[in-house]
Amino acid sequence: MIKSILKKLIELNPNCIFINSSKIRAFVSNKGPLTKPNVSQTKVLRYKERSNATFANHSSNKELQSLFEEIRNTIKEKNRS
Repeated sequence: MIKSILKKLIELNPNCIFINSSKIRAFVSNKGPLTKPNVSQTKVLRYKERSNATFANHSSNKELQSLFEEIRNTIKEKNRS
């Protein structure tokens, strides 16, 4: 379809003669890849933790507060090992 539209464009406007429609390849953008990439679900830290977990937790939301504390504890554990 794209090639036929370009051929019509060349017929309508001679300045478009340099469009080489034989080099155009079609693709479908609404479909995902045929194979899924092999990605590991577990991540391994390959660097030394640079934080020392001394940040203030000013969150008023209890859920966020506990999440920040969980992050703080994870950083402290990483620094111990």
